[in-house]
Amino acid sequence: MKGQDMFAKVKSILENPFWVLYVVLFLIYASAEKHAAIVLSIPRKAMLIVACCILLYKVITVPKMFMNKHTVIFAVFVCLNFITALIHRQYNLFDNVSSTLYIAVGGLLFLNQTYGKTRQQVDREMLHILKLNIYFPLLYAVIAVGMLIFNVSIILEENGAISAYGLYENRLWGLYNANRAGAICFISIMASLYLIWKYGRKKKFLYFNIGLQMFYLIMTQSRGSWIAFLGAAFLLIVFVFIGIDRMKTSSFKGRVRYLGITIGVMAILILMPKAIYKITPMIMVSSEEETEEEISFERIENFEEGNLESVSNGRVELWKAGLEVWKQHPILGVGMNNVHEYGQYFVSEKRAITMKGGLLHNLFLTALVSSGVVGFLVLMLFFVQLAVRCVKACFFQSDQCNNILCAWIAGLIAINLVENNLIYWNCIQAMVFWFVCSYFLYDTKKEK
Repeated sequence: MKGQDMFAKVKSILENPFWVLYVVLFLIYASAEKHAAIVLSIPRKAMLIVACCILLYKVITVPKMFMNKHTVIFAVFVCLNFITALIHRQYNLFDNVSSTLYIAVGGLLFLNQTYGKTRQQVDREMLHILKLNIYFPLLYAVIAVGMLIFNVSIILEENGAISAYGLYENRLWGLYNANRAGAICFISIMASLYLIWKYGRKKKFLYFNIGLQMFYLIMTQSRGSWIAFLGAAFLLIVFVFIGIDRMKTSSFKGRVRYLGITIGVMAILILMPKAIYKITPMIMVSSEEETEEEISFERIENFEEGNLESVSNGRVELWKAGLEVWKQHPILGVGMNNVHEYGQYFVSEKRAITMKGGLLHNLFLTALVSSGVVGFLVLMLFFVQLAVRCVKACFFQSDQCNNILCAWIAGLIAINLVENNLIYWNCIQAMVFWFVCSYFLYDTKKEK
């Protein structure tokens, strides 16, 4: 009898896509440091295989799970990427199939991980994900800020690639790439806000985490993540802290006051980096050095006036090359991992290295080049439907927790206007994005 109970318990765990998502996210967080990532790469690949097996099992046994419009759209997108991979099989067939499996697992399996569950089960799983996205980023933020305070900087060169830890090029990297660190800071801030608003516990601890993550975010100088944070902050002020219902029912004076609060808070947030950059040199200058030494932390000062390449850190060059590649195969694209094969001739040697792995530093352009105009339009249909659901939640529903999820989703998408993480990769941003989308769509479905 005990054996049967144990088998049933193991079967229930394996059947639940959430646990695959949770384990993958845990492994990704644990592999923050490069050498840890190498060690944990095999378990991560193993979890992808497990997730694909669960996806196949679910398609066969619970076909109704995949009959909603969001999943149907993504099923078409997955099929288009498989076709593209087969068309360009002379280049990186295995890598392109792997990328397509990431899309399938994220867009088909993780997007439907709430199917058939009770409200209590879904909330419990949400709580697990929130904790992962608070405690791990807090640990890494403490390490990064400690490196800043004690002026720790480690540069390792391996096979021509540079790995930076601590402070490097006036940016605080910590154990992460600075841009990735900025995105993780944003994720941790949003997870903390949701936990405060939904459950109202451990507020002091969570507010401390928000403050620390904001400091770390500013010091990473990740412009995409900071702009995403400002955009999310605006949505939070209007639709959560003030609330659309209060705006509708208040008097003219009240609306003016709320408008003033919004402008004032946003002004403070926009000016906050200036204040932090003023105090940071005081931290960085050791007692043995001259305290008058100036240390600049503002990347904007290094921009050449009127030079888009300088302002975009080379992204404009990549975007132009991406469009040239798309012109060669406009209908079904070239495949995510083939972008470098086709695009290396349109960029400098330095940018060609960046382009390896399909890094065009823009999610939508990468989708256009990788999947062609057909795949791009299918993907845009999903995002348009998601945007419509977010607008309805913000303007016509009164659940402010869902508005936090809307700001969270909008911020992750905004980051990917200058990055490329949500679809083709097995990374923190992708895992969090699919889970938050799944939870949001579950929480705002018509049956509710």
